[in-house]
Amino acid sequence: MAFFPMFISLQEKEVLVVGGGQVASRKIKTLLLFKPRITVVAKQSTAFVEKLASSGVITLHKRSFSSNEDIKNKDIVIVAADDIKLQQSIFELCLKEKIPVNCVDSPKYCTFIFPSVIVRENFVTGISTSGRAPLVSKTVRKFLEKILPKNIKDVVNNVELIRNSSLKKTKKEKVLEEAVEKLKWHC
Repeated sequence: MAFFPMFISLQEKEVLVVGGGQVASRKIKTLLLFKPRITVVAKQSTAFVEKLASSGVITLHKRSFSSNEDIKNKDIVIVAADDIKLQQSIFELCLKEKIPVNCVDSPKYCTFIFPSVIVRENFVTGISTSGRAPLVSKTVRKFLEKILPKNIKDVVNNVELIRNSSLKKTKKEKVLEEAVEKLKWHC
């Protein structure tokens, strides 16, 4: 069954990432664009994770996952570990505590899907195959990045200003349409 796409604010939310390898690093890199507070629990971690921790950008606990203590007060949990039993265990804990959880590469242990994303300031799009074919999502993302107008963030900012202006509704609609027409497509 397909997952419903929903955009939520992660700013200042408590996010737990279990695992510190390359996959976890990619997830953390994407998450950081949305300003959450990230805690990583992993016995081993990449140089990227270590650098983020040493600079205070994330919190790193170099140890094994510790069930209830690690998920306590977390808003979202990402499991980027190859251990399927650990994934299942964390999934069940999160279900019980009503915490959204994503176990990378295991859709059956996910209550949400971590999409392939394109971020251009306030313009964000997520691409998902509901966890069935991540390579397809990644390939489509790369294609869309090539054709996406370079000026999209400027157009979004301009449209926001127009929407918040005191122009009359009929005039505002025309000005908004003109602003959006300034998108420079690459296809």
